[in-house]
Amino acid sequence: MTFEISELTVWGVFDAGMPNLERIVIQANEIVDLANYGLMLGVRGQGGSALPVRDNLLWFGHARLNPGDWVFVYTAAGDARVHEVPNNSELMYSLHWGKKVTIFNSPELVPMLFRMDGVQMPTQSRTNSESQQLGADNAYNGLTHGS
Repeated sequence: MTFEISELTVWGVFDAGMPNLERIVIQANEIVDLANYGLMLGVRGQGGSALPVRDNLLWFGHARLNPGDWVFVYTAAGDARVHEVPNNSELMYSLHWGKKVTIFNSPELVPMLFRMDGVQMPTQSRTNSESQQLGADNAYNGLTHGS
């Protein structure tokens, strides 16, 4: 199942494979807080689908975009900046993924924009002994991994 993300448009990857130039270009279609979004590296599948590549996620952080504003996500390291687009009221947000090498060297690799619609975490931290006890309790109840 896929959900449409109409508030942002991913225009594509530009200068793929070129160090310090490779970037994903995104444009805001409405007022958006980027804190709700991020990118994952994916492998293109059939029918317009893609599967995420393990350990390749970028959270954008907080920024309020207006319709027409741009986000350039450079795959290299660098500092986040905001620039005015010349002769226009739009802004361009330059973000950096921090990769040591370019990542879009194959047409099968694609950026996957995601929206965080929900997040869950434990309500409290557990000590190692509590975690071990929880594991023992789950084993007793038949809830071990691989069951």
